[in-house]
Amino acid sequence: MFTKTLNISPHLHVLVLDGVFANEEESPRFVECPAPTNRDLLSLA
Repeated sequence: MFTKTLNISPHLHVLVLDGVFANEEESPRFVECPAPTNRDLLSLA
């Protein structure tokens, strides 16, 4: 993407699901994932 002065402005657009679809007998069911713990976040940092 470029601005009016043609400076490069790199950025991302991301769509992330906070769960998974489980394949059930009748139809798929969305199963929500738990929120990350403090330990999870610290391991990423």
